[in-house]
Amino acid sequence: MEHDVVKPRHFRRRQRSVDAAALLEMERKGLIRRGTGRLDREILETDPPGKPCGVVEALIGQRAAR
Repeated sequence: MEHDVVKPRHFRRRQRSVDAAALLEMERKGLIRRGTGRLDREILETDPPGKPCGVVEALIGQRAAR
């Protein structure tokens, strides 16, 4: 019995720049929302609300419980 070999296709990604007109069109359609370029200092200077948690601490705690 003979088997067909399926070879993967290699797709080239089109590398094109998105110009202002394209961004404006996407924004008009509601696909994106462009920012103002400004960020409140409060966001950068304060910690996020809620209980602080870390991936490393959670992993260590999980492994210690075993």
